Amino acid sequence: MKLKLSFIALFIFSLSFVQAQMSSSAAFEVSVSGQGDPLFLIPGAGCAGEVWETTVARYAKDYTCHVFTLAGYGGVPALAEAPYLPQIKTDLAAYIQEHGEDKAILIGHSIGGYLSLWLGSEYPDLFQKIIVVDGLPFLAAAQNPFATEEQVKQYMEPNLDSYKTQDDKAFAEQQMAVLKSMIQSEEHIATAMKWSLASDKKMLSYSVFEMMCHDLRQEIKNIKAPTLVLGAYDGPYDWAPQFTKEVATKTYEQQYANHSNCTVLIPDHTRHFVMFDNPDWYFEQLDNFLNPALSEK
Repeated sequence: MKLKLSFIALFIFSLSFVQAQMSSSAAFEVSVSGQGDPLFLIPGAGCAGEVWETTVARYAKDYTCHVFTLAGYGGVPALAEAPYLPQIKTDLAAYIQEHGEDKAILIGHSIGGYLSLWLGSEYPDLFQKIIVVDGLPFLAAAQNPFATEEQVKQYMEPNLDSYKTQDDKAFAEQQMAVLKSMIQSEEHIATAMKWSLASDKKMLSYSVFEMMCHDLRQEIKNIKAPTLVLGAYDGPYDWAPQFTKEVATKTYEQQYANHSNCTVLIPDHTRHFVMFDNPDWYFEQLDNFLNPALSEK
């Protein structure tokens, strides 16, 4: 694994020449724009595909961007029955197989990054490159590397249906607290709040539970595609002074130890929504990974 940190100025290309197309399945809605090799973008829990707006603005000149909003998130209707993530993963794979043209590049944020790892593990010949924006193969083990799926399930399952007794005010307060810990900018927090409040409470609760209870650390050894992992670190933290950047880096690298073709990069002063908090660094890493020539444009 390689670790490198660098910065470059951000330049956003105009999309005035792009005509977007919309399509959907039960598991997602997708917006398609741009031209070139296919680039598939999966947002995180509770987020709409608009979280990738600046990413599409930068790359639609060189790639056909397929931007998903998953079922139950950001106003898209929820799926009828759980478990949800296996259905979403299967439908995403079918869509990418149809539109990937053997050149598919996958970008996922948070739970979208987790789904990207899952897809790469089960369909190793489908992707030429994978980018994970602050996602882990087993988030529950970030604090306890010895955690097991069954232990996490036993811990989380009793509270799985707590959303049923949560009124809208309590839900909004909870989401605001979560987003403030994940995003620095008040403007971006407000945008993400709109997506969260438009999301289905049950699918939010169950999809996160499903992710937390499924350990992909062994499965990612099957991924063939070169994979770039962009982590996040905004410490040092008063509540955890021992959680230094070195510790954070080691945590990410341990999670990806079984992936033989993976680069982990950790920025400074950046929370979970890396594309919001540190766009210069974010785009420099994507440029270098996707096509170094793009960084010269």
